[in-house]
Amino acid sequence: MEHRVSGTSLDDVVCQALLLAGALVETKALREAFEAREEAPSRLLILGRQGVGKSSLAAWLTGESLQRGLLGVTEGVTCVEGRGFLIFDTPGLEGPELQPQVAARLTEIDAVVWLVDGLMPATGTERAALDALVPAWVRVIPLIARSDLVSSAEQAGVAGRVQGLTVGRGGVTPWWIDARTPPPELVGHLSAIDWTRSPRRHGAIAEGLERTASALQHLPIPPDLDAIADRWSSRWRDAVRSCLSTTARDLTAGRRRARAASPTLRRALVEVVASLDAELHREHGLRWGWRPESATVGASLLSELVGGTASALRALRAEAASLAAEGELALNDALQAPGVERLRAQRVAILAARAAVERAQRELSGAIGGSNVSQAPLRST
Repeated sequence: MEHRVSGTSLDDVVCQALLLAGALVETKALREAFEAREEAPSRLLILGRQGVGKSSLAAWLTGESLQRGLLGVTEGVTCVEGRGFLIFDTPGLEGPELQPQVAARLTEIDAVVWLVDGLMPATGTERAALDALVPAWVRVIPLIARSDLVSSAEQAGVAGRVQGLTVGRGGVTPWWIDARTPPPELVGHLSAIDWTRSPRRHGAIAEGLERTASALQHLPIPPDLDAIADRWSSRWRDAVRSCLSTTARDLTAGRRRARAASPTLRRALVEVVASLDAELHREHGLRWGWRPESATVGASLLSELVGGTASALRALRAEAASLAAEGELALNDALQAPGVERLRAQRVAILAARAAVERAQRELSGAIGGSNVSQAPLRST
């Protein structure tokens, strides 16, 4: 896909999605679509004015006759296959009903053959009709019919005009042909597929992206460890402040002796840690793995006090601050253990793969334009 997206080709965008998602889910459909380079049959949609010789060209390429309606006019899009080609023959460009029929077939073809009448040179109006039917990135192969009825001198001017009308459509030089007996070299000319502009490949990639998106959507996303650390640290600090406030109030009111203040504070925090640890395990399958009674700061700090209540309060606050810091450090250590860190890496990988597939879907959908390619939107939860 040579279309550029912010300086990056769509092939690069899809390749990135394939690499990131392939490490997590089955991406066979996407990989096969991305790497596909089928040589046959070439799938072509022939467009042109009514009566220009589209059906004759399709019959010559495939060796099969096509069924037509009254007055020999093709009714609706007709498919015929043979000799390495699968051809979609169409009614004239003038028909208003052609738009939905072409849109329905777009992701089944590799290129569009624009058959122009050499006796009625293509105009901007005809190009506008072509643009309305086919997205700008799709390769258009211009052929000019009735070479046997136009002089060599006139052919150069007509070809130049047609080429000017196909600028940006793949850079293919117009060929003059007699639609009833085209030159044998035309087969090779039309068989060469430009995969960067093949709607069939784009459609297959879109389907592969949809399957990959669905598979990624079913992967459970591990918890956000940074958010968990922030939340539980905040709750731990709030709990320490609350227990300190209660113990200090009892100490000031004379309901608690200085020597008993530290054990009382620790017993209260033991219950808090047990509750928070159980909740952490229930919600996220993680363990804190720390208890206040095992903290390095000790009751000896208060048991050796000889001062009054004010000194005891200062020492109690110091112990509470030490317990808060040690508990928070233990929580962070638990969330950075090797086994837990793997959850962090897995979360990053899943979210990155989802974002890459979502981007590829978005950019591919933009490239395909109005074609009927479905998508399964991703949600990064």
